[in-house]
Amino acid sequence: MNRSNWLVAGLVVAAIALAALYVWYNFTRVTVADPPHWSEAAEENRFLAAGQFLRRQGYQVEFQPSYAGVPEGPGLLFLADPGNSLTEEDARDLNTWVGAGNTLFIVVPNPPSTGESLPDPLLDPLGVQVHRVGSVTPPPDVPAPFLKMLAKLDDKTPILALHTPGGDLQASFQSGQSVQAMGKDNVSSLDDANGAHVLGIPVGRGHITVFSDTSLFDNCCIGRADNAALLLYLARQQPTTGKVWLVYHGQFPTLLYLLWQYAWPLVLSAGVFLVLWLWQRGSRFGPLLPGIVAPRRQLSEHLRACGRYLWHARQQARLYKAMRRSLQRRLLRRHPQWRTLSNNELVVVLASHSGLEQAALRRALIDQPSHDLARFLGDVRVLNQLRKQL
Repeated sequence: MNRSNWLVAGLVVAAIALAALYVWYNFTRVTVADPPHWSEAAEENRFLAAGQFLRRQGYQVEFQPSYAGVPEGPGLLFLADPGNSLTEEDARDLNTWVGAGNTLFIVVPNPPSTGESLPDPLLDPLGVQVHRVGSVTPPPDVPAPFLKMLAKLDDKTPILALHTPGGDLQASFQSGQSVQAMGKDNVSSLDDANGAHVLGIPVGRGHITVFSDTSLFDNCCIGRADNAALLLYLARQQPTTGKVWLVYHGQFPTLLYLLWQYAWPLVLSAGVFLVLWLWQRGSRFGPLLPGIVAPRRQLSEHLRACGRYLWHARQQARLYKAMRRSLQRRLLRRHPQWRTLSNNELVVVLASHSGLEQAALRRALIDQPSHDLARFLGDVRVLNQLRKQL
């Protein structure tokens, strides 16, 4: 094997090695499991499993798709996903209901990535604040497969170790968010190194439990770690009796309410502008002008317009056919003896009676029409002369 062959073999081996390294650092083998087959009720209510679990523990659970006011009677109200839907009136009603000896479970809304969060009439007076917690930052030289693994671990990990008389509980809260209550006494919390994830705030004879995250109680996560045991532990710690109302969707305010709540200057300006525009459009300057009465057109004008349209649409064959048929009917009425004549014989006879050239008669009566305006006008003149003379 000569030197050039060794060089080619070395390049091939190097290319294969580089391709193997690229595949090693950029592709991983992933085992994909079949997605769970949820029922229609579970797809609609992502906290259905949590409610069924509480029912098996002896609680009387009632599901509600959205918040429609405080419950009628004592018990525990779980607002699993309220968002920013509570109004000031709702907050007053909930405080009164909780102060009478009931329990409220509620989750803080996720703070926006940019800008200030919307005010919360229920949690803001309690001093509840939500904080983003920085995630794990791997070194820059970590390969891509390990980065994917760290992202999965950072997304949802058991971060809360709760010491109870029955043993420790591990709950898989999201690691990117924590809560705290500022300026409040007698507030109990369950926290880890990143901050608190559950706050217990007494209100009158009742209790408000604030969660940093409730996704650990949804259908796909309630069976992980000790999430179900944590939910049961918190429900049993509250001094309440009666039913459990689980609201699994937020009550979203209407667009008109949001506009009036946060953009009322714009709404007022738009209303004033609309009134001025309607007033300006509704006013009239000067006397009314009389209506224009269009004159009636004559039949000849309509016929000329039809002929002009057919000519521009290249329908000259229809014009020639109509003129020739009209002339033929006139000739046969005046001279029925010409009925048996052929076209050439008829041209000779017409030339002798009218004095017109046979070539002009043949072009007007027999030849194929063309889109030539000069010829068309000449043929019309020939046909009109024949109509007058015969």
